Amino acid sequence: MFTIIAGTGYTGRRVLERLPADEVAGANRSPIDTDRPLQLVDFDDLDSTVFDLPGRYAVLYTCPPDGEEDDRLRRFLACLSPAPERFVYISTTGVYGDCDGAVVTEESPVNPGNRMSKPRVAAENRLSALATRTDCDLVVLRVPGIYGPGRLGVDRIRSGGAFIEEDEAIDWVTWLLGLIAFTTILGLIPFWLFIYFSINP
Repeated sequence: MFTIIAGTGYTGRRVLERLPADEVAGANRSPIDTDRPLQLVDFDDLDSTVFDLPGRYAVLYTCPPDGEEDDRLRRFLACLSPAPERFVYISTTGVYGDCDGAVVTEESPVNPGNRMSKPRVAAENRLSALATRTDCDLVVLRVPGIYGPGRLGVDRIRSGGAFIEEDEAIDWVTWLLGLIAFTTILGLIPFWLFIYFSINP
């Protein structure tokens, strides 16, 4: 199925370059070095003429939220006609709030406590409504902080310093997120499955 990668940062780009060139298109604010089709898009100034959509397609959406209701996602969804058959959304474990070290599952209630996690909950709700209204398969990946190449603090470790300071500590995942997103686009992860990775059990 043809796939639109909305946001080609670290994760989006990895997925973009794993899909056949004739079955994928990236959409990004800035140019990137890739041999895949890429459309330069200002996600904060979209209209319905931005995308030339096929009859059947999937979306991987990796863009950060804009405002408490995530107006960036709202504008993007308004451009999608017909609706996608599958929508993969990169959310965050931050939607659970401070759980004081407790293990959370997909059934745990959301309790967002900061300016970045609140719009993620709003986005998940907006996408849930889209899925109900259009019969679109929705996959939400709730992930912790992501560290890509050059962002792991290796130099700090080699110099004998702390990997991260205690007050900066967050759970993390590696490039596996790109592979996970790739498999969801291909339909290998079922409808409504919520996935997150943590260094804790």
